[in-house]
Amino acid sequence: MEEERLNALALSLILSQNDDIKSCLKYENRQNCEKNLKFYISILQNVPLYKDILIHLHSDDLKSIIRSWDDQKKGDDLKYFRHTIYETKQNKTPTSGIEIGKCGVFVRGVSPVFADSNFLGSIEVMLGFKHLYSLSKRQKYDLLILIKDNYKIECFKKSYIKIHGFNIIDKNDINLNILPFLDKIDFKNRNFIKFKNDYFYSKKLYDFKNNHIGYIIMHKHSKSKINDIF
Repeated sequence: MEEERLNALALSLILSQNDDIKSCLKYENRQNCEKNLKFYISILQNVPLYKDILIHLHSDDLKSIIRSWDDQKKGDDLKYFRHTIYETKQNKTPTSGIEIGKCGVFVRGVSPVFADSNFLGSIEVMLGFKHLYSLSKRQKYDLLILIKDNYKIECFKKSYIKIHGFNIIDKNDINLNILPFLDKIDFKNRNFIKFKNDYFYSKKLYDFKNNHIGYIIMHKHSKSKINDIF
């Protein structure tokens, strides 16, 4: 996921220098903001890595100005739970990493936006995991991302599957046939697991603040040795 983190960071840095973005933060003309965000997203989505890109703009007092995926939701205070945004304002420097927000789990890049040395707010580029799912399918293995159920996620909850105290995200992008295996393997305490001809690799997933938020699980059905699989 390091590639995704660096891409989200780079895009947020580039867009933070954009005059349209600066104008959006300065004047908060929502109609123009929405039009500009849709335009830039439509261009970026031509790149496979950015198929599920989202953009969020925040004011200088850490409130939501506009979300590219929901033009009605605005003005909510983000400072108490969005650590990447808070640190960007405090340090006036870019931040990046995995973070859970109200609308799900994303790789995020957040950059401060300035005009004439004045801090206007910040821009956040959010990347989901569709690129990783596509990559895993091309390489003929399955990928699951499990998030602890104690994290409250409002918007995209309907796209998750709850199992054993975890939310499996992006149900439309995963192989649902392997879910029963989660009853039979100890993915919390073992990295490599063999179950008959099915191989699993489990890795803890950490967020921007180094909190353990879940697991990444890779699976492959094969008669090969495990060293030849992952």
